[in-house]
Amino acid sequence: MNEYENVADQCANILMINGLTRAVEIIEKEIEIAIEMNLIMAMGMLQANKLLINEIKELSLKKNKDGGYYDKKRI
Repeated sequence: MNEYENVADQCANILMINGLTRAVEIIEKEIEIAIEMNLIMAMGMLQANKLLINEIKELSLKKNKDGGYYDKKRI
């Protein structure tokens, strides 16, 4: 992968991280509402949120071609 492709890949990861982070924020607000209405639904939404957070962590520490790691703070 050349330098431009590497930068493009990093930018794509940042966009995915930002999108997933926004999804987590939205689900957190919905969980607050769901707790009052349906506890089982709220628990399912909480599990979905955990999965999104794990995906964010994985994307944030994606291994690049030279064996190093980068995260969104360093890009």
